[in-house]
Amino acid sequence: MLRFQFFGFPVEVQWHFWLMAAIFSGVGSVEGVEGLQLLVISVAIIFVSILIHELGHALAMRKFHDRRVTITLYSFGGFAQGSLRQPRMSSLIISAAGPAFSLALGLLGWLVDRAFPVNHWLAVEAVDVWLWVNFGWTILNLLPVLPLDGGHILEAALGPFRLRATLIVSAITAAGVAAFAATTGRWITVIFFAMLAVQSWQQLNNKSPSDWMRP
Repeated sequence: MLRFQFFGFPVEVQWHFWLMAAIFSGVGSVEGVEGLQLLVISVAIIFVSILIHELGHALAMRKFHDRRVTITLYSFGGFAQGSLRQPRMSSLIISAAGPAFSLALGLLGWLVDRAFPVNHWLAVEAVDVWLWVNFGWTILNLLPVLPLDGGHILEAALGPFRLRATLIVSAITAAGVAAFAATTGRWITVIFFAMLAVQSWQQLNNKSPSDWMRP
C-alpha cells in the first residue's frame, strides 16, 4: 500500500487501485513491449488524473476550514474524506471542485497537444487516454447518480428534505446507463452502474417515512 503527502494531504493508494487501473487500461489484450509501454502510461495517466481530481475536492474542503482531509485511491476511483459536516452550498462546491479540476486537466492536455502536436503512435494514444479519462469519465461522474459527484451535487442542490427524490433520480439514471451500456457491450460499465442502481434502490427502501423529514 502506497502512502505519501500531496499538497499537505495524506494520500493512501490501495493495491486494488492499480489492479482496476490496469483492467481499465486493457491489460488483458496487451501484446509485446509496445503494448506494455502503453499499459504503463495509461495506468500512470489514470493515477495522476484521479489524484488531481481528489485534490480538487480536498482543496475545497480546506477552503471551508476543514483541516483534517485525507485522500484515498481505491478500486473504483478515489475519495477525499473530510472531518467536518458542511452546509449545503459548501457541499455543492466541494462536490463540483473535483470535476472542475478534471476538466481543467483535460483542457490543459488538449491545449498542449494542439500547441505541440506529435505523430508518434504512443504519444497519440497517451493523449487519447488523457482526454478520455479527464473528459469522458468526468461526464459520467457528473451524472445524477449517488455516490458519484453528480449525485452529491444533486443531493446538495435539493437539500436533505428531498433525499427521496435524489435517490429515485439516482436509481433511474444508473439503471438507464447500465441498460444503454449493455447495448454497446461495455460490461464493466454495466456492472458498475447496475451496482449503483441497486445501492440507491436499497437506500430508498431502507428509509422509514420519518427519515425523509430529518435535516
